[in-house]
Amino acid sequence: MCLLGEILQDLIMGRVASATKPREEETKIWSIRHINSLPQEVLFSVFKFLSFSDLRRVLLVCRHWREVGEDPVLWKKLKLVVEKPVMLCSVLSIPRLACVEHLEVNGYGYSGSPAVIDADNAGVILKSKVSKLTLKHCDVSKVTSDDLDKLINNLGSLVLWQTVLNKVQISGIFQSVMKSQRLKELDIGYSYIDLANIDPEILAASLNRVKKVNLGHTKLSANQLNTLFKYISSETMIKNLDIGYRDLGGIQTEILKSALKNLEKANICATKLITTPYILSYKYLAKSCPV
Repeated sequence: MCLLGEILQDLIMGRVASATKPREEETKIWSIRHINSLPQEVLFSVFKFLSFSDLRRVLLVCRHWREVGEDPVLWKKLKLVVEKPVMLCSVLSIPRLACVEHLEVNGYGYSGSPAVIDADNAGVILKSKVSKLTLKHCDVSKVTSDDLDKLINNLGSLVLWQTVLNKVQISGIFQSVMKSQRLKELDIGYSYIDLANIDPEILAASLNRVKKVNLGHTKLSANQLNTLFKYISSETMIKNLDIGYRDLGGIQTEILKSALKNLEKANICATKLITTPYILSYKYLAKSCPV
């Protein structure tokens, strides 16, 4: 059996009870059976397989484990949830969280009113490595259009739930999405914002550049929906589309069928369709529109 296998077996069987290095006066050659005699790179590789809850426990074992366990790379995929925007600076300045990619600001537990994200908070996020930003019950109306544009251009995913935006920001979001090279997900389905005043061409062209789109509870006009499906039926980067409960009766059947053929996943409630709901079935599409 290889040495590493023996070490793991010893750990499982409880034959290694100490995680501390043997003192130099006891021995000048570390025993391979002492876990801390492993190269730091090997210990790091083992820690990569741990859950974040276990990784937190690792930090409490000894100083050496803490040094290895606090490597920011190990915490990169942690979903960091912050309730108070004022805490963003102190939390994101913690060394082990320097590479965190997913940040959620959850204002539901903050107070009765939305948690306010101001220019300083936006600046902190901009300086971080965050590529997926989720805002729940937040007010970002105080963030400048320039900072919002920079945020969107830095992100791969933007999720907004019951988020307060002003009209200029709502319009600016789609201008930013239009030129973004990184954004792959735009989830504003639970933002409950009114998009009806956005130019249909700008709305459709910008969304057409994103792989995953959720418009579930937003307000859209019939013209916007028609234009969006025309874009999707032609050529699209959208793979996953959620438009919630909509009346799609004004969209031509052929356009709707062609659009759905280009999607990998679609959430469209058929109960509001004037046309026969069965045309939305992928089973039917596969028979009637063979590729």
